[in-house]
Amino acid sequence: MIIGNGGKDIYLIKSDSLGNEIWNKTYGGTADDTASSVNVTSDGNLIITGMTESFGSEGKEVWLFKTDTDGNVLWEHTFGGSGDDVANSVQQTADGGYILAGYTDSFGAGGKDTWIIKTSPFLPQTAELRQNYPNPFNPSTEISYSLKTEGLVMLSVFNTKGELVRTLANEKKTAGNHSVNFNGEGLNSGIYFYKLSVDGKAVQSRKMMMLK
Repeated sequence: MIIGNGGKDIYLIKSDSLGNEIWNKTYGGTADDTASSVNVTSDGNLIITGMTESFGSEGKEVWLFKTDTDGNVLWEHTFGGSGDDVANSVQQTADGGYILAGYTDSFGAGGKDTWIIKTSPFLPQTAELRQNYPNPFNPSTEISYSLKTEGLVMLSVFNTKGELVRTLANEKKTAGNHSVNFNGEGLNSGIYFYKLSVDGKAVQSRKMMMLK
């Protein structure tokens, strides 16, 4: 546990074979978010599960997310209902999906019941723009997105006046997950918007905040 964006945040440390730190990352929102299990996937990346009170619908929800070898989030999903739902363990299955074990207070006979979740490999189904992390940030943040098929990607940042302040990508990208770093050095604190377009068609835009 570490105090990051607010409340309890997940704290992930990568070390070498002698235990010397290579990098560390925090993950979470404004409420409590904790991890119970982390494993290396077949492609060498990391799969992490636990619970989140920052994302999802309400209460505690199962939080499953995958990162690359540098700890950058590739995708994330939440599972749960109106009660508290928590995952304690995750493993990759032979088909490339994942199996999670934990408990649910939302489903089952009543009280806390054992909950097993089997997922698909979570290949991107559509072009998707994800929330930047960290947010708020100072002065840099990671913006990630996924593509169903290869396409010409335009990723741009605008201020609240609608003025273009930065073009982060304007090139053809392959299908899959991508991320780019936005450094706000030289820009004023405040709200900014980032917009993803693929092959000339707007896909999605999101809001981020820089606090100096």
